[in-house]
Amino acid sequence: MTTSRIRMSSDDRRKVVAPRFNPQRLDTARRRRGWSRVKLAQEIEISSRMIRAYEHEGRHPTVETLDRMVDRLGFPRPFFEADDLEEIPAVGTSFRALSNLTAKERNQATAAGQIATAISAWIDERFTLPEPDVPSFPEVDPETASLAVRQHWGIGEKSVGHMLRMAEVHGVRVFSLPRECDSVDAFSFKLGRVPFMFLNTQKSAERLRMDVAHELAHLVLHWAGKSQGRTEEHEAAQFASAFLMPRASVISHAPRNGTIKDIVAAKHRWRVSAAALTYRMHKVGMLSDWRYRKTFAYLSRRGYRTSEPNPIAPESSDVLEQVYRLLREDGVSRAEMASQLLIPPAELSSLTFGLEAMPEDPAATAAAKPAWEGELAATHAAIDRRRRFRAV
Repeated sequence: MTTSRIRMSSDDRRKVVAPRFNPQRLDTARRRRGWSRVKLAQEIEISSRMIRAYEHEGRHPTVETLDRMVDRLGFPRPFFEADDLEEIPAVGTSFRALSNLTAKERNQATAAGQIATAISAWIDERFTLPEPDVPSFPEVDPETASLAVRQHWGIGEKSVGHMLRMAEVHGVRVFSLPRECDSVDAFSFKLGRVPFMFLNTQKSAERLRMDVAHELAHLVLHWAGKSQGRTEEHEAAQFASAFLMPRASVISHAPRNGTIKDIVAAKHRWRVSAAALTYRMHKVGMLSDWRYRKTFAYLSRRGYRTSEPNPIAPESSDVLEQVYRLLREDGVSRAEMASQLLIPPAELSSLTFGLEAMPEDPAATAAAKPAWEGELAATHAAIDRRRRFRAV
C-alpha cells in the first residue's frame, strides 16, 4: 500500500493549528533548558503572553510555532504531542543546599527528573528491576536509623564497597544530573513506593558516595510529605556519616589521634574523603577538639577539601549498565532507545551516567532521526523480551 505525505506551504504552517499538543511537556522542555517564558518567547519570536496561553489556557500553537519550539528547545516534535510526564512531588522532594538554589536551577533539575521518570518507566516495561526496599524511620535519630537500615539490609558494620550499587540493589532508581544542573548537589523523592535519586557526577567519587548516603537518609527519615530545611539537612548529614562509617568500625580501625598521613591511608577502608573521616573520628571521640580543628585547617591548606588525595575509582549505575548491555545484545542503540522515549540521544546520555546501549553509527542515527525531527514519528518495534536480572 502506498502512503502519501501531505506537505504544507509556509503560509499554511503559519495558519494551521497543531492538532496534537501537550502544554505540560512544553513547560517541562522550557524548564529543562533553564528558560523563562519571556526567554522562550524571544527565541521563537512571539509574545510571552502566548507562551502562558499555550501552557495554561488550552491554546495550541500553529504548526510553524511548534516547529520553532522543536528547533529552539531541542526536543523532537512527538515529545510535545505525547501524554503527561510524571509530576515531581512538591512536598517531600529533598534538595541539598536548597536555600542557595535559584528557581531556575531547581526548575531545571526537576524537569530533568520528570524526563528520568519516563526513562525509568520505559526500562520497567522491559526489565524486572529490584523491588523497592528502603525502610522508613521518621521518628528515629540519625545514628540509630543508620544502624537500623544496615541491619534491615543485612550488612552489619561491614564497609560498603559500592554505595550506588547498594542503593540500586534495594530498589532505588538512580540517575545522573546533566551538566547544566551542576549547582545542584543531589536530590531525591518517591513516586508511590519507588524511590528516585539524582546525583551530580562532577564531584569526586568520595563525595558522590556521601551524596548517595545523604539522599538515602532523606528517603529513610524525611520522605513522608514533610517540607525539608536545615534541620533535615543536618540529620541527613549525620545519617550519611554514620551509615558509611559505623561507630564501632571507626573506633576499631581508625588511627586514634592519627596524623594526616594516617587518616589519608585509613580512609580507603570506608571509601570516604579524608575530611569525612576526620569529622567522623571527632564525632565518635577519637580526635580532640584541638586536633580536629588543626587537622581540618591542614586539609584546607593542602586543597584536600576540593581535590581528594589518593582518590578512589568513581562509581556508576550498575543497573543501567546491565540494562544497556542487554539492549546491546538485542541490537538496540542509544539513538533508537532515545527515539522511543521521544528525547534527543544526548538527553538520555546525560541522565544515565554517559553510558550507551551500543556505539553510535551513521546508519543507526539516520534511521532514528525521523522519529524526533519529522512531522510523523517513526514507529519502532518494542522489545518484547522482559528480562530479569539482579544487581550484584
